[in-house]
Amino acid sequence: MIKNLHIKNFRLFDDFNIDGLARINLIVGKNNIGKSSLLEAVHVLVNPKSPSTILEILEMRGEITSYEKFFEEHGYKIQHLFFGHKLIEGKPLHIRTDDSHYRELRITFIRDGQEYQTEESPFFLELEYKGKINNKVCANVIGGLIENKRLRMFDMVYKPCRHSNYVTAKEANYRTMLKYWDDVNLTYKETDVLDMLHVLEPHIERIAFKIMEIAHSGILVRDKKQGKRYSLASKGDGVHRLLTIAIALASAENGYLLVDEIDTGFHHKAMTAMWQRIFDIAERLNVQVFATTHSLDCIRSFAEVLHKQDDKEIGTLFRLEQQDEQTKSVRYDAERLSSAVEQGIEVR
Repeated sequence: MIKNLHIKNFRLFDDFNIDGLARINLIVGKNNIGKSSLLEAVHVLVNPKSPSTILEILEMRGEITSYEKFFEEHGYKIQHLFFGHKLIEGKPLHIRTDDSHYRELRITFIRDGQEYQTEESPFFLELEYKGKINNKVCANVIGGLIENKRLRMFDMVYKPCRHSNYVTAKEANYRTMLKYWDDVNLTYKETDVLDMLHVLEPHIERIAFKIMEIAHSGILVRDKKQGKRYSLASKGDGVHRLLTIAIALASAENGYLLVDEIDTGFHHKAMTAMWQRIFDIAERLNVQVFATTHSLDCIRSFAEVLHKQDDKEIGTLFRLEQQDEQTKSVRYDAERLSSAVEQGIEVR
C-alpha cells in the first residue's frame, strides 16, 4: 500500500505532500483544489510498465487537439500535465512515495539543442521510473503535442500489467466495463460484485456481458424474483454506476481502485451500504482505494462505516485546502472524523 505521496509540478500541485494514507482514502475539498489530480498522480505512479497511462489521463479530460486527431501520432497536449500548464526546462514533473514500496516517476522536458527556440520547436520528454520496476522511455514532442507511438509501442513490447482501475465521474464505456468483467467472470469475485449490486437491486442473481460495444444494452441481468433476464439499460444510472464501481474494485485485486466523485447517483442509505461493502471487499482482495466526493452525505456515510470497523486505521479522510498559495492536506482519522461529523464541523 502507498503510505505517502510527494507530488511536484503536476497538474494543480506545485509542491504537495500527503502522509498517513490508509487502505480506504476519501479525498474532499473545494472545486479545482486537486482531488482528481491526486487520483491521476497515483494512477501514473503505480503503472510503471505502462507509460501510455499519461496519455489516458489526457484523454479522460479531453486534452487532445481534436477528435479527428485522437488516434494520430501528435494529438496530446502534454503541457497540461505540468503545473501552470507550462513546460519549464530544469523543472521536471515528479511523483514519488517514500514508504516500503518505494516508487518514483520523473518526467523531464529536454530541448533538442537548437540555437533558436520557439514554443513550436521540437523537444523530448523523458519518462523515468524507479522502484521495483525501473525503466526509461523518451518521446518526441512537436508543436506542444506528444508523439504517442513510441509510448504505445513500449506498452506492446513489455506487455504491461495494470495495477490500478480508474473510475471517472463520467459514465464508463462498455469496452472498459467488459475489460473489468473479464477479470471477474467465473471467479469467486462474482459474488462480491453481486453483493454490492444488491445495495440497489436485491433480486439480481446473474450478470452477463454481450461481446459488443453497445453501452448499457450489452449488459444483461437476471432477476430471481421475476424469473427472467433484462437489459441493465432498463435500470437507472445509479445501478450502472454501482456496477462499474463493483467490477472495477473486484478486478483490482492486489492493486488500486481510483473513483472520482464516488457519490454520483446514490442516496444516503445506499452510500452507507456501499461503503460497508467497499471496506469489506478491499480488505479481503488487498485493494487500496482512493475516492473523491463533494457530498456531505457521502462523508457521513463513510464516517459511520469507519466508526464501526474493528480496525479504525483501515480508513481515513483527507481535506485538500489552500495555505500560503500551496495545496495542503489535512488528515482526519476515525476519531477526529466522527467528532467533526457529530459536531457539524464542515470538513468538505
